Amino acid sequence: MELAKTENRNPYIVAITSGKILEMKKSDALKEIIDLLQKTYYDAGQVMPGHDVKTQSQNLQILARAIFEEVEKTFRNLRIEEIKLAFRNGVRKEYGDFFGLNVSTFHGWIKRFVADEKRAEAYAKTKQEVIMPIATESEAFEMWREAIKKQFEQFKSTGILSCEFPTYQFKEFE
Repeated sequence: MELAKTENRNPYIVAITSGKILEMKKSDALKEIIDLLQKTYYDAGQVMPGHDVKTQSQNLQILARAIFEEVEKTFRNLRIEEIKLAFRNGVRKEYGDFFGLNVSTFHGWIKRFVADEKRAEAYAKTKQEVIMPIATESEAFEMWREAIKKQFEQFKSTGILSCEFPTYQFKEFE
């Protein structure tokens, strides 16, 4: 999920609802981190260290693995869009000045992002907006009917009646 495609939504909510990095296939996570690092270097107006493309590519892969290890060791619940937002904010100096793009800088950005008040507000807002699926009247009736059937089958097999919706059932049968 690209941040650019979600202009109308709060980027922090988009970030905290994305997939966790450690739940991704490692190769996919490393690819995402490599892409993120390339964008970050570009946004910062810097070039990956190395005297040729091969060396730069190797350095990029080493740095991506180091960031993945940081996530494994320190930021286990971090989501892929969260790290993208942390780097976006960091390169724009929302977390203060930085003196080079390296693991220490990235760790600081992630640490400040995790403590960011906007992130906490997004978590609070998503907890308040828990979306419950709304069933149509016929779907609700069918779910109720299936529950009654299940209770009846359980009663036939065990001899114990467990009533899941006693008040509703009473009113319905009355």
